[in-house]
Amino acid sequence: MVEMEEEKHNLQAKVKSLGVTLNERKSQLGRLSGEIDALDTAVADVANEKYKNLSELVRRQKKSAHYSSIQSGKYRRVCSQSSLLDNELAKERTLMNRLIDIVSKLKQEFPEARSMLDHVVCGYGHTCTALEVCG
Repeated sequence: MVEMEEEKHNLQAKVKSLGVTLNERKSQLGRLSGEIDALDTAVADVANEKYKNLSELVRRQKKSAHYSSIQSGKYRRVCSQSSLLDNELAKERTLMNRLIDIVSKLKQEFPEARSMLDHVVCGYGHTCTALEVCG
């Protein structure tokens, strides 16, 4: 009888010990899951920064090639009046701002699509300053 009581006591102690270990492991798992999420976010941010930098590089290369073409006389001016050009430029900026607002709202509604939406904004040929505007 004493052996059974002793074995029962040992098993209860073992259960307590395993319960404590289980709780420690659960808290450790939660902490590590949080770290994984933070690292995933950091990796996504680095990828977005890389894409932004590459987009800016391509944009500058295209701009340089375009300026070279202009200097060589390949293009001529379509708008003879600068006021017409300013009006068209204002319309384009208004349209771009509307698109940026739409993308910003989409980012808020669908945070999982944030990186794709950032690529869309850069894909418009914008200088990627829209990324700072959108968030």
